[in-house]
Amino acid sequence: MTILPGPQSAGQINCHSPLHQPQATGAAGAVVAFEATGFDLVDEDVPVVCAPASGSMFPLGATEVSCSAEDSRGNRVSRSFEVTVVDTTAPVVTVTPVTVEATSPDGAAVAYTATAVDLVDGTVPVTCTPAPGSVFPLGASEVECEAVDAAGNRAVTRHGGITVVDTTAPTLSVPGSLTVTATSAAGAAVYYAVSATDLADPDPLVACSVASGAVVPLGTTTVTCTATDASGNTAQRSFTVTVQVAWSGLAAPISVDGRAAFKSGSTIPVKFSLTGASAGATGAPATLSVAKVGAAGGEESLTVLSTSAADSGNQFRVSSGQYVYNLSTKGWGEGVYVLRVDLGDGVDRATQITVRR
Repeated sequence: MTILPGPQSAGQINCHSPLHQPQATGAAGAVVAFEATGFDLVDEDVPVVCAPASGSMFPLGATEVSCSAEDSRGNRVSRSFEVTVVDTTAPVVTVTPVTVEATSPDGAAVAYTATAVDLVDGTVPVTCTPAPGSVFPLGASEVECEAVDAAGNRAVTRHGGITVVDTTAPTLSVPGSLTVTATSAAGAAVYYAVSATDLADPDPLVACSVASGAVVPLGTTTVTCTATDASGNTAQRSFTVTVQVAWSGLAAPISVDGRAAFKSGSTIPVKFSLTGASAGATGAPATLSVAKVGAAGGEESLTVLSTSAADSGNQFRVSSGQYVYNLSTKGWGEGVYVLRVDLGDGVDRATQITVRR
């Protein structure tokens, strides 16, 4: 900037500012450097004094700078110019990324944080859409946040760091251990109910290793059920199904109280029937085993022998709906013996008898 002298001046002052409109760097404004030189016809270069001085902090808006120069003869010249500090810098908006767990099929309410800082105004209000605390769906969502400073500078930020995830497994309910009665040699059809609930998936998929209504074999079977939600989270629980055969117990001459006694070398007719719902399972294999009870209470297994060719090995034959085995006691010594019937369902069916000479 050049300022020409007035009529009484002995020279001129030249003022040059590198910034026509300096940008504010803070609430106080900006430091502005300028150059002011003085020239006199006689003295040539003369010092110039300005207020505010070059390098001073200038506030926002227009500030008048007054400069003066005086030659060696006391001739003085004064001139002024304006320095205007402006704010054209928008605030900086920051949205803090956040990941939250879904709380319903709609997603989750997310209380994310958005802030805005301005060089001049410091912290300024932020308005976001959707607002913090809104319900966001599963997955990543974008929010748009806006901040305006006192000078009207506007900043808009779009941020996609709002994420709702589903890492929670479903809650799976299964029945307790089930015991059912065999209805055939194959076992029994077993019906049960399982259910699953999930925070994010209203209908998680449930699958079991043995489907409800399927025929479960004799004995104990472990059924394992798995619930899987739409996000792939799984829960697994198990229960047991025991299929047992209903039977009559050993018939006379063997007594259920274990008091039956037989003479060594005699034949003992071992007989029983399947009862109730298990009557339809008649024909399922059944075997007989015998053990002698020792003095210490232990058992010594014996080979089962039959006095009838109709009996094969230790397996019962079925005659007129009744299981029959003609057990030979030939060579047995006196003592207590345990007869066990195995129907393949895991139930220990043991009865004691006494053998005498």
